Amino acid sequence: MVGTRLNYGIPDIELPRHGGGTVNPGDFAGHPLVVVFCPADPAAEAKELRQCAERVCEYDSYEAWLITIGREGGAPPVKSAGPSASAHDPGDMAWAAFKEIAGRQGSRLDRAEGATFLFGRGGSLQRSWPGCGHGAEVLAELAQRIPEEN
Repeated sequence: MVGTRLNYGIPDIELPRHGGGTVNPGDFAGHPLVVVFCPADPAAEAKELRQCAERVCEYDSYEAWLITIGREGGAPPVKSAGPSASAHDPGDMAWAAFKEIAGRQGSRLDRAEGATFLFGRGGSLQRSWPGCGHGAEVLAELAQRIPEEN
């Protein structure tokens, strides 16, 4: 992981946000964290961003945060009411770091297809999914691992 370190298992790397500033996935240790790398195809990227925006409030009900990572100059991030950030990954440094962590669990991922990562409160990778469109599976994992309080 050139240029990165881990913060409780989450890559600690500054990513440029769409619209200015930066976001660091490592700063979200202590919360469940969903990181979505959008697919390379512009239409698929826009669809993935829309689906993420539709689910962010559901993630928030589990105190989970969402970071979407798209192409620089790609589809504009979709505004959402929940805790989320939209970034891009110049040089694919973040992709390399996340892929390495998932590879330890045997995941085979392709950047062009996108991927979703779910980290627990302690920062450990709970699960990764290749490709896009995994919002329902992420919510099922959150519900299983972080039961709602009654």
